[in-house]
Amino acid sequence: KIFYVNGIENKIKKSNEEKDKQSNGIVIERKKELSALDEILSKNNVAFVLGHGGCGKSSLVKMYFEQFEEDDIPVRIYRGERFNKDSINEMLVEDHKHFFEAYDSFEKKYFVIDSAEQIVLRKKNADELSLLFRMLKEHHWRIIFTCREEASGQLLSFVQDKTEQMVCSVEVNRLTEKYLQELSNLYRFNLPTDRLLRDYIQIPMELKEYLSQKEDGSQMTYTDFKQREWSEKICGTGTMATKKAREKLILDLAKALYVDKVKPSSVLSMTQEDIIDSLIENHILTRDEDQEIRFSHDLYAEWAVTELLDTSYKETASLIKLYSEYGDTVTGCRCFRQWVSDKIGKNPEIDLAVCETLESTISENLQNELITAVIQSDEVEVFMKDNSQLLLRDNSKILNEMLF
Repeated sequence: KIFYVNGIENKIKKSNEEKDKQSNGIVIERKKELSALDEILSKNNVAFVLGHGGCGKSSLVKMYFEQFEEDDIPVRIYRGERFNKDSINEMLVEDHKHFFEAYDSFEKKYFVIDSAEQIVLRKKNADELSLLFRMLKEHHWRIIFTCREEASGQLLSFVQDKTEQMVCSVEVNRLTEKYLQELSNLYRFNLPTDRLLRDYIQIPMELKEYLSQKEDGSQMTYTDFKQREWSEKICGTGTMATKKAREKLILDLAKALYVDKVKPSSVLSMTQEDIIDSLIENHILTRDEDQEIRFSHDLYAEWAVTELLDTSYKETASLIKLYSEYGDTVTGCRCFRQWVSDKIGKNPEIDLAVCETLESTISENLQNELITAVIQSDEVEVFMKDNSQLLLRDNSKILNEMLF
């Protein structure tokens, strides 16, 4: 039997029937990644599982633990934001001395930090985390971090320094075009003709959303798909009043967590419990260890923040103000970057705003985010061509920033 913390086993040990229902019967092969994770943990006590959102980092860890179903192995799993505390006891929900003593008799034991990019390393909690990692090492715990690849650098260096060992990682990548075509042939579904949507469903979680549609989606555009996702998953079914109530609650929650940085309980009322329950039942929301409402997956949070970004920009028409509002959280910053990137080359107003903002006196962080957004855009060539005069100004200052 595997011991999980706070009922996490319900998320980890899903029945085969439920798995098939959620994945539409499609099995994505991860033997190579599982083998790599097993090899790392056989030699080291620490492993990072890296990848973009929705690519299956958490799913890989769940698959890894399924091989131990017949064994007596403790598995403690926490979300990354849980560690933005000033006390180890707050992190573990119990006295840390009792925690380590309780599991000392187990030869194998695992401590998992899911969505570790949400950990904010401040002076106080960095000292506490340093102590925690040292104690985990001394008591022979194997530690697994799942983390967004683009946000792993600082944390990986920190963990490597505090555990005093080389930290290795496993990459969980998007599906390749070739593998996506193989899945299409094997499971007999039509791939979209729209290039942007075809690229988008290379994210496994989005492929599952694409396949969950009742009708053939091959002629659907990326924009149509995103609108349908929001309508079906967030707004749901029911009366127009219910749909609007669900949407408002999701947006209020995202604003509380990623803009105002306050506890959800401070903005959500008891009168919304029925709506909250329906969103939990639909696996959009969940409750954490403190019974606070959270998004069940980072992608749902990002959908909501993207909606907020659209609304906020219409009100401010300023990328500087937009970044000052959303750039203080990991999720907000990531969504800002992706929001700009998605509009580059397609929205002349945003193209102009990016150029004017880069020309003005702005923070290095904002400059880096805008440059990254341009480089990552599918329409980067269009942007470069349309704005060549700006990019070549001052001895190609902005162009050099983008390239180097």
